[in-house]
Amino acid sequence: MSEHVVHTQLRKNALGVAGIVFLVLAAVAPLTGIVVVASLVIALGNGGGAPVSFFVVAIVLLFFAVGYAQMSKQLVNAGGFYAFVVMLIFFATTFIYLCRTSGIIRTPYHPALPGARPYSLSRFQMGFWFFLVINGYLFMYMITGELDTITDSVLALMGIGAGTALGAALIDAQPAGTATMTTETGNQNATSTVTAVVPMPAAPPQPSEGFMRDILSDSGDGISIHRFQMFAWTLILGVIFVGSVYRELGMPEFNATLLGLMGISSGTYIGFKLPEKKQSDQQAAAKAMQTP
Repeated sequence: MSEHVVHTQLRKNALGVAGIVFLVLAAVAPLTGIVVVASLVIALGNGGGAPVSFFVVAIVLLFFAVGYAQMSKQLVNAGGFYAFVVMLIFFATTFIYLCRTSGIIRTPYHPALPGARPYSLSRFQMGFWFFLVINGYLFMYMITGELDTITDSVLALMGIGAGTALGAALIDAQPAGTATMTTETGNQNATSTVTAVVPMPAAPPQPSEGFMRDILSDSGDGISIHRFQMFAWTLILGVIFVGSVYRELGMPEFNATLLGLMGISSGTYIGFKLPEKKQSDQQAAAKAMQTP
């Protein structure tokens, strides 16, 4: 009985003369650009800025080379890395476009057009982890062929992001409450007082003031520490995630302390969001009652 053999390398004679010519031209092009342009950049540029820029690029390429060397030890798909780079560029471009023009990470329950709504910190966190995890999963699959790569701690992070977004949406959807309004009517002989309980108007929706200001600012109070804390820990754990996937070809196992820090930051954000919404509604009600 014959066994089925899976070939993962390039087939013979896959590269013809034209392919080799373009490969050589692609390899020589950067060197040609350096020889022709580097002297002009140094002479006509901003002095020491040009050499420093070359140094920075060299450091970036060094990190890239180290990661690529680690990946090559487990590489089972020929061309998998380059296919992933193309896919990543497409996904990143599409995701950023949707974030800017649609309501995917913007505040819900807003009458403005989706592209003009303020950005939501909780929805940004959920979208951030969705983008990282799905691209990390596809990256490892295209390089190693492994399917079982998502760890329990990564699932916990996605759950924290989803729970935070759900809690924030429930708070935003709450009605503004009621207020007691007293009105006096009458003439010279008699005066009557009417007391009524009326619903408070919700805070008027504010347009977007830019991504960073929207996600880090309270309503009218400027940048707040609880929002900045949640945003900072989200980015820190995101950098750790990307580094682990790139260098070790595996999703990280975050310990209970890091997961606890992320959970505390998200819980603090939800806790402060309740008085934040109440304050906005009270300001809107006071302004409405002052209007004749």
